[in-house]
Amino acid sequence: MNPAFLGKWNLETSKSSGVKEFAKAIGYPEEQMKMYDKMDLTVTISKEGDGYKFHVDFKGAAPAISYVVTVGKPVNVPVADGSNAQVSEFGGVKMTHFLTKA
Repeated sequence: MNPAFLGKWNLETSKSSGVKEFAKAIGYPEEQMKMYDKMDLTVTISKEGDGYKFHVDFKGAAPAISYVVTVGKPVNVPVADGSNAQVSEFGGVKMTHFLTKA
């Protein structure tokens, strides 16, 4: 990953795409997917070992989550109910987040 992506970012959900498809692919309930569209959140990306840590702060609307992404390995993504969804591929789902540097 390009080091320019490391740091703290604000998500602009109105300019993002594929979010609902991604949430559905990892098992988020429909109610949670609707809330996600309206959330104000910050994503902090940092280098961790061979991967990259994503810390998502929902600014009080939901508990913060963190997960590490390593290319070629499954990812354990925390789900709203407290469980983890192990994601190894997204079945062609593409998600684009529009982020601005915080």
